Amino acid sequence: MEKREQLIRIFIKVFCVEESSIPGMTYRDCEAWDSVGQMTLIAEIEDTFGIELEPEDIMKMTSFDMCISILEKYL
Repeated sequence: MEKREQLIRIFIKVFCVEESSIPGMTYRDCEAWDSVGQMTLIAEIEDTFGIELEPEDIMKMTSFDMCISILEKYL
């Protein structure tokens, strides 16, 4: 499974959203994407991809597209 597909599965799991709502999603679009949701998202990403994100990258992860861009830096 490619990283985009894996990230979509993470978003579905963490935020309980439909797949169709994920492309283009930002934290403002999702009520569950609060500070706890953000930390859950980060933990799932790190576990799934076997990486440790830098704090500055975590702060930049405010949209699905940004998450993909940042993941590319690590993978």
